[in-house]
Amino acid sequence: RQPMPGKTDAMTPRPDHGETSYVGSGRLRGKRAVITGGDSGIGRAVAIAFAREGADVLISYLNEDEDAAETADWITKAGQKAVLMPGDIQHPAHCRAIVKRALEEFGCIDILVNNAAHQASFDTIDEISDEEWQLTFAINIHAMFYLTKAAVPHMKPGSCIINTASVNADKPNPSLLAYAATKGAIQNFTGGLAQLLADKDIVRVSRLFGLWTTLTLLLPALLGGLITWSWLGALTAFFWAGLVRVAVLHHVAWSTNSICHIIGNRPFASRDRATNFWPLAILSFGESWHNLHHADPTSARHGAQRGQIDISARFIRWFEQAGWAWNVRWPTPQRLARISARAT
Repeated sequence: RQPMPGKTDAMTPRPDHGETSYVGSGRLRGKRAVITGGDSGIGRAVAIAFAREGADVLISYLNEDEDAAETADWITKAGQKAVLMPGDIQHPAHCRAIVKRALEEFGCIDILVNNAAHQASFDTIDEISDEEWQLTFAINIHAMFYLTKAAVPHMKPGSCIINTASVNADKPNPSLLAYAATKGAIQNFTGGLAQLLADKDIVRVSRLFGLWTTLTLLLPALLGGLITWSWLGALTAFFWAGLVRVAVLHHVAWSTNSICHIIGNRPFASRDRATNFWPLAILSFGESWHNLHHADPTSARHGAQRGQIDISARFIRWFEQAGWAWNVRWPTPQRLARISARAT
């Protein structure tokens, strides 16, 4: 057991941060990330992964200079820029200084990873001093607020904030009372922040879901009644163009999903039996290229191989060209080669 803060070299067995195992595929090419606690542990693993995916990384850490330098070395070996920022994030001014340094080095922030944490175990509540309780909250949750508040004005749409919680948020270990309490706070902070920063247009549409559902059923009835000028025409349109249309659309989607887990080929490795079933490609607007949808779920295109028609992807491309969609993630040759190799 080491005194705080611990050192990676003194650990037995030595942790595996993916130094020799993680292979990137350019998923974060051109991005800039800030990672607190990035010198070791989860933070180092994230820093290495992000760098190998193409991101420049600023590492915030307390005073573990040797560990931080080693992490920075892995980042530069991946061909990315590494920036080291020592200091204590329990102080609001230092949190703002981290963001300022990132902006000076990178120009913007695309990803903020709030990972640094303080943890100490105690057998009784009497052993937890006021200073220990305040320190745990200052580092684990207060700093998260300071960093997020400072970074958000400089983050463009599509940027990402990642907050590290713990199983202790749901199943608190009694010997980690202060730590577990902060992890519960992090869960609530993250949930509330997500709603606070959500795209206002999407939130507005979501809040009107009941209205859209009512309109999609009643508008056909209104049109049917006006065209035929009869209640029978309204009821007929409500049944066929309302209820039946919605039911058919949903069942087509569900059926395509079911078929593409039973029949077809699997050119890419996925966690389940998702397949490609070409006869449904056009009818499903590309959804039947289901294998890549599961192998690379954030990709905007499912039919990425030669000859695969993907109508949905074409519409997304048009929306992107028109400026109606941005930060769209398209499959890259490197990513396809990686998951294809895993499939074989």
